[in-house]
Amino acid sequence: MKKFLPLAAACALACIALAGCGKKEETTTATSSQQTEAVKKETVLTNAVILDGSYWNLNAEGKMDWALYAVPGTTVQVYGTKADDGSTEFEFAKDVVRTSDGGKRNFYRVFHPDAEESWWVQEYALAINASAQTVIEDDVSVYRTPDLAATSTRHLSEGTIVAVFNESPDTANYEYANLFAHIQLYDQTDGTVTGYVKANKLSASSNRVLCSQLKAKIIQLREQNADEAVIAELEKSLEEQDSQWRDK
Repeated sequence: MKKFLPLAAACALACIALAGCGKKEETTTATSSQQTEAVKKETVLTNAVILDGSYWNLNAEGKMDWALYAVPGTTVQVYGTKADDGSTEFEFAKDVVRTSDGGKRNFYRVFHPDAEESWWVQEYALAINASAQTVIEDDVSVYRTPDLAATSTRHLSEGTIVAVFNESPDTANYEYANLFAHIQLYDQTDGTVTGYVKANKLSASSNRVLCSQLKAKIIQLREQNADEAVIAELEKSLEEQDSQWRDK
């Protein structure tokens, strides 16, 4: 059963954040070939995590119109087709112009299950075939590879939202690979960051991820001197969600 925020909090997060047929063929040869090709491909949806950015709509001119802000840590599904060999080709648009600033960017087409809407999301902001998780301790080390000796200079604070890739640990090359999770995050200074963290430093609990989303949004709103009533509603939701996972 899905859990939803109280209406005011949901609206606050959403608002602040959030083919025609061709002509008939004269012969059956081309039609038969098209049908065969259609059978070979199967439409699939692959889970992905939004780590930054916004949702966009593709307009009639083939350009992207801004729709609304995305909440980092939101799970969406990327449209794609799967061939007989098992490979998946995702619905991707390269070098599309954004009407907001004229810049060219790459986009994936996604479906938002809760909103029941389809949008486009920029490539940099999306981790495909991944799930949203949150860091549950302060000063968590990020490793370059799934090796205890491969520490980097990056550390994550409690509440940081990351995407964890759905993949098997590489135990053939790394003895302790099963201790690690392969992650991706977005840093406002360094951009897209990938690496490994110890899996026991993360939580996949939807309640804990939601708590991290609410905390980040409250901090952002306070920096923007936003409406105190909206902040108060989010703080109330945070308290309720926080008590739910702590009671489990």
